[in-house]
Amino acid sequence: MKIFICEDDPKQRENMVTIIKNYIMIEEKPMEIALATDNPYEV
Repeated sequence: MKIFICEDDPKQRENMVTIIKNYIMIEEKPMEIALATDNPYEV
């Protein structure tokens, strides 16, 4: 499963990325963060 994060606040975006990466690692889920951006047009 690919995960797309669109958040304009850099601190919140990095926090989300960290939390999701930790979850993926701990739960060993077949997921990846495909994109983490502040630009909605990139999604």
